[in-house]
Amino acid sequence: MLAEVIDEYAARAETTEHTVRAAPGLDAPCVGPPGLGRSEAGLSSIDLRWVLLHLIEETAHHAGHAESTREMLDGHRSGW
Repeated sequence: MLAEVIDEYAARAETTEHTVRAAPGLDAPCVGPPGLGRSEAGLSSIDLRWVLLHLIEETAHHAGHAESTREMLDGHRSGW
């Protein structure tokens, strides 16, 4: 099960990297869910820069949760 999760994460990361490298720039507009136009999805001003910053923020947020969970489980607090 863990190996499948790691493989899926790696595949998603590869797709993301390919998409970002293929974009014409950070100002490239991003689209909403399939079947919805950008304005219908409320995404009229979202560009690749915003998406990447959001991705970094969410990754850091969840990494913080993982660190807190680890601290609760093993009782060891890492010193930043």
